[in-house]
Amino acid sequence: MSFIVPENVLLASLKCTDNYSCLEPHRNGDKPICTVDYAFGENLMFIEALNPEHCPYRISFGQTHICSCPLHYFIHTNCVNRHRQEPC
Repeated sequence: MSFIVPENVLLASLKCTDNYSCLEPHRNGDKPICTVDYAFGENLMFIEALNPEHCPYRISFGQTHICSCPLHYFIHTNCVNRHRQEPC
């Protein structure tokens, strides 16, 4: 299923160093770059970082990571099937 990302979300995500790969889930072997464990606030998520490379939106916090990527947050809050955890 496809979805449309608003331009303001893309513009807020310009620091992405992975060429917006979360828009193409199959590019990473059917796995997202980071799996969201819990979303809170606005544009903040506890994640399991599956990609060890640097991301300007990922912050290490003890044994976990926090993601502040506006695009990843948009996809998670607007397009994820909460039962199957698959992007739309």
